[in-house]
Amino acid sequence: MKSSQYRILSASNATSQTSGPIDVNQIVSASFVIANGDTTAAGTAKLQCSNQVPTTTRDNFVPTIWADIPNATSVIAAGVGPAIVIGAMCFSYIRVVFTSTVAGNTTITVDMNQISP
Repeated sequence: MKSSQYRILSASNATSQTSGPIDVNQIVSASFVIANGDTTAAGTAKLQCSNQVPTTTRDNFVPTIWADIPNATSVIAAGVGPAIVIGAMCFSYIRVVFTSTVAGNTTITVDMNQISP
């Protein structure tokens, strides 16, 4: 097993943001830490999944059907919200959706640590 870290979203926290799709087909489990760059911004980050069958090669495919992952939402009131852990990754793709409730003036970041064979 190997561990790898990725920043899957880094964007303005002044508005709502959605990351691009992340191919997690070969990932066993993952954890996510969501952080606001300033303490005045607030919002909710949630993970969504897709098991949509690719109509092209996996490298060029962008899913259009997404579902919320149960218990994979983090409310960020100031700074860092609670981590999200997916103990058994059984999806083809994931993405993160950040919904801003109080606009900030810096960035929202989502970092993923994954375990793969």
